[in-house]
Amino acid sequence: PGIARAQQLAALAIGDTDRRLASESALIGCLNDPRQLRRIGDPSLCHGTAGLFMTVTAFAADTLAPHDLPLARVTELLLDGSAGTGTPPGFLTGQAGYGLALHTLAHRTPPASFWDACLLLR
Repeated sequence: PGIARAQQLAALAIGDTDRRLASESALIGCLNDPRQLRRIGDPSLCHGTAGLFMTVTAFAADTLAPHDLPLARVTELLLDGSAGTGTPPGFLTGQAGYGLALHTLAHRTPPASFWDACLLLR
């Protein structure tokens, strides 16, 4: 998903519709493949459900076919995650990042503080 988003941003920057469509197809393929989704094993921002949610949310804002993205499935993965008591408090791999993703979900808008800028998603 992160590489697909990078390709989408590149396509937007240079006006390459073919690259844009290819990046969207790649992300949709990933999100519709249970084998790939099972590889996301934690709630973190770094490589977990919170990061997937933030990536797909940013992606959806710029997609040509937003109705094709299974946003409900990604939201469900985020909400099923748990930053349990054994999880560190950190930003990328801990409770803080997961909580920020949940906050973004609750407000249904990109973070006004741009805390997600370090993820290079927008």
